[in-house]
Amino acid sequence: MKKQGKINTVLLGCGEITKHYGYSLFNSDTIELIGVCDKDEHAAGRHSFMDVPFFTDYSQISPENTDLVILATTAESHFSIAEKLIRQRIPVLTEKPMTGSVSETETLFRLSSEYNSKVDCMFHWKYLPEIDYLKDNMGKYGKLKKIKLFIHDNYACMNNSIRADRRGMMGAWIDSGINALSLIDEILPLNSGTVFKAEESLEYDSFTGYTIYADKKYRISDVDVEIIVDWRENTRIKTFEFEFEKNKVTIFHSQKEYYVDDKLEFTWESDDALADQYTRIFKNYSIDNADTANILTLHKILFL
Repeated sequence: MKKQGKINTVLLGCGEITKHYGYSLFNSDTIELIGVCDKDEHAAGRHSFMDVPFFTDYSQISPENTDLVILATTAESHFSIAEKLIRQRIPVLTEKPMTGSVSETETLFRLSSEYNSKVDCMFHWKYLPEIDYLKDNMGKYGKLKKIKLFIHDNYACMNNSIRADRRGMMGAWIDSGINALSLIDEILPLNSGTVFKAEESLEYDSFTGYTIYADKKYRISDVDVEIIVDWRENTRIKTFEFEFEKNKVTIFHSQKEYYVDDKLEFTWESDDALADQYTRIFKNYSIDNADTANILTLHKILFL
């Protein structure tokens, strides 16, 4: 029977990232989790949803009792699965990125309109506490001049090939670049700006052809932006720099420290930062609030 009053939701894909979904989904004011699906009965995130009906074949998902599918499979599979669900008139909320290309993203939006079945994408880096703090205080720093983001993750092996369990993420740039762009969009709205890619330096995994390193420079409106993503080193460190006319803000995301001109100004606590971000996404989620234009803008810059 279809439950009333909430969005009856199936979680499709139960991998590593969904370990951070559990609390957020069970405490949502709008989402009722009615099923979890993964082809692997021993998927990494399965333990977070042991009290929810589990199945291994997503063809069992029916529009008769499903209001929404949260698509958390590998990024490589998003397009093919979302396309099938939309054609069944089942709304879809994908993990980032929505797809692996601009054309695929545009196709999903076209099908969404054709089949009257909405599609959305979640960007958890839009919900960082340090960026909230920056937005609240940046007015006193003067005009924004430069942004530089450093994103290091340990997703490559010693021979600089992407770890087997991370290959579905489609490489350093696609996985982490979309995070960086969604963060920047909170400070420097990308929908309204002119974006010019100045230069790039890339290194690839010879096995998959995906990037293991990317250094991309942009001119967005009148702000210089550089994003460096590196999976080659055995470290997980994220550092964000924002240069303003009056001050320089440096955020050590991994250490949870926010500096203004080398002076510590703000810290924050979190036992599970990802869970906190997903709580903000799922707490009052409605697919009616999907921002199609913004999603498309982010993907167009990602694949620029």
